[in-house]
Amino acid sequence: MPSQSQRWWARNLRTVKSAFGSKSFVAAAAEIFNRTRSGFLLQHFLFQSQSQYVKSYLSGDDYEMGYLRTSPSLEWQSRLHQFDIEAAEIARQANAAGVPVVAVFLPRAPQAAMISRGEWPKGFDLSKLDNELRSIIVSHGGIYIDILPDFRGIPNPERGYRSVEGHPNPAGHAMLSGLLAKALTSGTVPALQITAQAQTRLDHSK
Repeated sequence: MPSQSQRWWARNLRTVKSAFGSKSFVAAAAEIFNRTRSGFLLQHFLFQSQSQYVKSYLSGDDYEMGYLRTSPSLEWQSRLHQFDIEAAEIARQANAAGVPVVAVFLPRAPQAAMISRGEWPKGFDLSKLDNELRSIIVSHGGIYIDILPDFRGIPNPERGYRSVEGHPNPAGHAMLSGLLAKALTSGTVPALQITAQAQTRLDHSK
């Protein structure tokens, strides 16, 4: 049975092979560094400054942040095309089952931070992907919920995400849940609007 040290080396060797097999040398080296303790420490340090955090993210690999560019790469265009195909299939199954399709785009921490700041470098469009996803979902008969504008009124929303792997932390989950609840009951989804009104009448009758 392999020892803990052997399993560690095997796991990291797979990471190295995967990085260099699918990305450029610079991008692969950066990914590997980010998995080291020094990389984690640097990410945590950058996370303390909103401007440095955003700057660092936008200077990264296209694989991670290319969706924010005004002119996305062919790889990101291909991803969007694949999303269109999958969205069409999901809509077909939903229609057959008689249920609505409701979609929302949740921003990553750097995107949320830039929307909150109200500024970003030239060559980037923070709403481009959001608008393209909306167009795809609506074209297949679905309902699209846009919560990106709501981040304008939230100071330092990136603090609602974990600094290393970028997933929402407890505060982030609460923040996103609140935005979703507000959007879902604002009339965008007719069925939920009726439910909300009924609940309001019930509350007033008590």
